[in-house]
Amino acid sequence: MPCKTKVNEDEKIVYEICEKLNKLVKKIVYLDPSFVYTGSKEKGYYTIYNKNNYGKSMDLSLNFRLYYPDKESFYYDTQAKHLKSTDLNEYIQSKYNDSKLIYAKIEWFSVNPTSTGTGSRLIVHFIEILKHIENIEFILLCPKNNTAKNFWSRNKFVEEDYYIKLDKRVKNTACKRLVYKF
Repeated sequence: MPCKTKVNEDEKIVYEICEKLNKLVKKIVYLDPSFVYTGSKEKGYYTIYNKNNYGKSMDLSLNFRLYYPDKESFYYDTQAKHLKSTDLNEYIQSKYNDSKLIYAKIEWFSVNPTSTGTGSRLIVHFIEILKHIENIEFILLCPKNNTAKNFWSRNKFVEEDYYIKLDKRVKNTACKRLVYKF
């Protein structure tokens, strides 16, 4: 099932991600997840999630966002942390194109039953799908507990370095953020 029937040029990448995720989940879990998306370039991000979470023997939920740069509250990388206002704006404009997606944030991921290896297999392929998006720099998430943190750590997510200060659109939580850098 396609994500949407009408796709404009700005949504082509997001539409293709939905289609790839639908095929991936059907292949690994034998579940028709029906990935869809909401959001827009004007809003600054797209949210992608699966509408169908339940199969015969497996439950799966994946919800994530793809963000465009936000110059109002941009995160600073290590090269930009000492730059002042005008120099920082020039640096951001020279390095980042407003029209390109720049990072992903996993809002929710769960697979039941657990401890079968299915979650790791899905995440490895999910990362590969996102790697093919030009200019995506990292994937961010906030694990809800130590079990979740251990799962993500096994899948090569590391504790966030202190130089990444994310934009205002990403809510801060008490949990330590984990990052997968490309």
